[in-house]
Amino acid sequence: MKRLLALFLAMLVMVGPGAPSALAAQADAREDPAVSGPLTLSGKDCRTSKEETEAGEVAGRARICLFIYAFDPAEEDDLTLDYGIVWAQSNVDASLGWCSKKAQTDIIVPHTMPIYHRAPEAGTITEARDVTVTLEADADGNSPSEGSVSKDVTIFPDELTRSRRPVDAPEENAPAADQADAQDVVRLTWVGSQSKKLAFATGFETSWPQGENPPPISFSVRYPLKQTSC
Repeated sequence: MKRLLALFLAMLVMVGPGAPSALAAQADAREDPAVSGPLTLSGKDCRTSKEETEAGEVAGRARICLFIYAFDPAEEDDLTLDYGIVWAQSNVDASLGWCSKKAQTDIIVPHTMPIYHRAPEAGTITEARDVTVTLEADADGNSPSEGSVSKDVTIFPDELTRSRRPVDAPEENAPAADQADAQDVVRLTWVGSQSKKLAFATGFETSWPQGENPPPISFSVRYPLKQTSC
């Protein structure tokens, strides 16, 4: 039976009447997530970027890391596909006097790449919370064993949404080669107003032809900033 995705929200204990919650230190995108079960890291890549004003002032910086985990073929009984998890972690850090208004963590995949399970869930965030983003994988129900990838992050209000949309969708009745080259973006979007360092974790279980390597996957983080108090 397929497992449901879960975004486990841990309510924080108030340190005193009317006092703000004590949040954990924000996660760093470069830190490996927690992994359990028949999953092996088969690739990791990190990138950094910065946003500058016309005067050369750094308004903010970002980092994103992509992890690919392969499900042990000996632990599943599908004779045509291999399974795995594609996982991304990102940070957005606005400079003093600047405010993060949106953050989009993008994973760009082949148009034909399936998605079986996904994390985190979308939702409205009413207060800053420490959460554990967890993705469980069972080779799309083809394995009695279960693996998981998870990361602790602090999330801030207001909203998290997720989508899969075509980057260059193939035309109707397009040749098979064009179908194979077309791409989609799997996107996690946060919208809010925050001067503190942001962190996000997102991923999905997928598959590719048995005995082959995972297909090429690219990734990026977009983060509009505004020079204002948050």
